Amino acid sequence: TLALDQHQQSIKLDPLNPIAWNNLGLVLQALGRPEEALGSVSKALAIRPHFTEAYLTRASIFLEQSAVSAALDDLKEALRLNPNLDLAPGLRTHARMMFCDWEGLDDEIREISERISVGQMPSPIFPVLSMSDAAQLQFQIATRVCSEVSPANQTLGAIPQHSAHSKIKVAYISGDFRES
Repeated sequence: TLALDQHQQSIKLDPLNPIAWNNLGLVLQALGRPEEALGSVSKALAIRPHFTEAYLTRASIFLEQSAVSAALDDLKEALRLNPNLDLAPGLRTHARMMFCDWEGLDDEIREISERISVGQMPSPIFPVLSMSDAAQLQFQIATRVCSEVSPANQTLGAIPQHSAHSKIKVAYISGDFRES
């Protein structure tokens, strides 16, 4: 819980920093403490009422708790404040699908697909998988997510080509292997 301690320390240094409160909410959400997370994110919104990322964070917490109506309210507000906010359109569509609200859903999915095709990030990956079975669309969003989450690391350099052997050599590297 080093992250939790550091975010709490950040808030002690600057208790009116809405980004710190929102980030604390993200940490608490990751730790499985949704009620505390909601309190932190709500504090961020009390400090900065037009903080779109905090609405997005709170909506994702609400979705985890199956509070779909509250999540939809926050997503609508976030998109009202910033129509181009990353992730929000996909989360809104996902929430509407959870709520069985199908009106205009095809248009929303089409808009999300178009934004993905031009390199934007209008949705987390998993809602896209439930919205469309188009392989190209799924590939585009997966590629984008992977490049952001795990960017290419050139530390090792190029992997040299070896001559073909009759047997495949496999290596397993693990932190479990230690010298005693």
